[in-house]
Formats: sequence, structure tokens, C-alpha cells
Amino acid sequence: MNIDDFWLVTGNVDQAALAAGDESLAVAPVVAALTLLPIKEIRAYEEYLCKMLYKLDGEIFARHAGESGESDDGFLYARCYVVAKGRQYYEEILSRPERMPKTLDQWCEPLLGVAAEAWAQRTGRDPDDWDFESNVSYETGSNLAQWPSTRARAHAELDPFIEPKFERAVTRAGHAFRGRQYENVVKLLKPHEARLSHKQRAMLSEACTQLLAADPRNTVLK
Repeated sequence: MNIDDFWLVTGNVDQAALAAGDESLAVAPVVAALTLLPIKEIRAYEEYLCKMLYKLDGEIFARHAGESGESDDGFLYARCYVVAKGRQYYEEILSRPERMPKTLDQWCEPLLGVAAEAWAQRTGRDPDDWDFESNVSYETGSNLAQWPSTRARAHAELDPFIEPKFERAVTRAGHAFRGRQYENVVKLLKPHEARLSHKQRAMLSEACTQLLAADPRNTVLK
């Protein structure tokens, strides 16, 4: 798969459903298109998706994203919306950040799960078993060079061989948290606890709270 193939598959987004706010219905045709491809192509699609979101992960884009730019998740979902709108719209936003979508209605969170869902349909496994690790993280604040005035700058001096492992752990923890796989969240984030942002610490804390409520003797909390 190349970048043209990525945008060809993404072009299957139902724009009418996206405009109406039905995000899941909007991305359903993308899942259907991906299920026709080999597993390695589904993985390649996810890699390109992460890269496209990574390119939009920057302070200047967040500043022009209205309410969405005020939270990590909101900004991520707004970036998903930009990708879901297609190549022409995406490239326009890249060159003119001031045109970022500005309302909470302009989100497309389900785009994050299309590759996992297609993979699950092809393999007969659960989408939660999808363990693909991209070379870059789409989580807000991961593109260090584009966040000059935030805490991300503080990570610029870190060992470059360690940093990708941390980013992948955070990305996978985000997936696990959204899927309510709290034990996986703890396993992924606990080793990096000293480096976590306020939001990531809150995620870890909530996961621990949920696990403790379900089983006070859970050994993963030790």
C-alpha cells in the first residue's frame, strides 16, 4: 500500500453520514473496503493513518481547533475528522491550520478502529486483540517538534531509542482504556509512570480504580 492507496480507501467514508454526525456509519464503508485486502495491507493502512494524524499533531493546529483543541482526546478526534474528510481537505488543513474544524460535532473517533475491525473480520478474532504498533504515535503531544511551548519540548532530550517505545506504550494504553481493558492500561503505563503527563496519569489512576473495585486483590496493582 502506498499513500495513494491509503487515500483511495479513506475515500470510502460516507460523507453524508459524517456531516450528520453518525461517525460509526460514516467509517463503515472503510472497514468494508479494508476487509477485502490482505492482512499486511490492513496493517499498512493503520501505519499511514497514524502518520497522517501525527502530521496534524501540533500546537498551531490545536490553537485553531476551537473547543476540540482544549483537550487531548478532543483534538485527536478532530484530527480524525480532517483525515475522514479526504485528501484534498487534509492537505488544505496542513497548509492552512486556521481552517481546522472548530466544533465538537466535527469529530470522527471511530476512524481509529477501522483497521482493527477489518483485521478482526478477516481473522475471526476480537478487535481488542489487535496489537499493531505503528512507527509514530497519533496521541496528542507525540509530535514533539510541533509543540514548542508545551511539556512535550521537555522530552526532546530523551534517548531516541527509548522514546518510540514510550510512544507505542501510550498509544496502546489509549486503545486499551477506550476498550475498558484496564489491566492492560496498567501494564503498559506503570513502567513509564515517572514520564506520564497529567492526562496519562489520570488514565492510569482511573484504570487502577476500576481494577480495585472489581477485585481488591488484583496482583497487577502491586
